[in-house]
This record gives sequence, C-alpha cells and structure tokens, in this order.
Amino acid sequence: MKKKLYNQFACSRMMLPEHREDLKNLLEPQQKHCLPSLDEQQYQVFERILSQSMQYGLEVRVTVWAAKGQRTVSGPVQKTGTIPGQLRIATKDGVKTVEITKIIAVEKLSNP
Repeated sequence: MKKKLYNQFACSRMMLPEHREDLKNLLEPQQKHCLPSLDEQQYQVFERILSQSMQYGLEVRVTVWAAKGQRTVSGPVQKTGTIPGQLRIATKDGVKTVEITKIIAVEKLSNP
C-alpha cells in the first residue's frame, strides 16, 4: 500500500525557491485583503446616489474597504473633501472622511 503525500508540492525537491515561496504564501492564511474590482456601471450608480445625497441631503450608507476588512459610514454627504478623491459624510458622531477609491458599496437609506 502506498503512502499518500498530503502536501506533495512542499515535499518536492525539484521546486524553484521562488515557486516554493509563492506556494507558501498561498497556503498561509492571509491578513492582506484585496480591494474587490467594480465595473464602470457600478461606479456610475454610486456617483448618482452620492450626488443625490449631496443635492437633497439624503442619507446613504457607504461601505469602505479598510485595512482590517470593511467598515460602513452612514449619513448625508456634505461635500467632497478638501483633498481631491475624498468625501465628507455627516454622521451622528461627527464628520467622517472617506476615500472615493476605497468605496465598494453605496446604498440609499431614504428616498427623495
């Protein structure tokens, strides 16, 4: 009866060191999270909802990709930040600044 090789790639002596390193990185639990890719249509929907919130003061929930996962910010959009590429959202705890490139979801909380 043959012994099963449970981790045959790590047992290989013919593997190049850079491939062994890549395999090790794949098998380790990763703390790094990748920003999910969104298509152009989703960005247009986000832009429309955010501009309506700015014009009419509607509440929105913005989900942002952070280093430790996702976080949400709820409230009306005040204006774009003083630094290009940022939004200012008025929350119950004060004004929060959100980077536009890290937004992964936008939802309306109130209707016009």
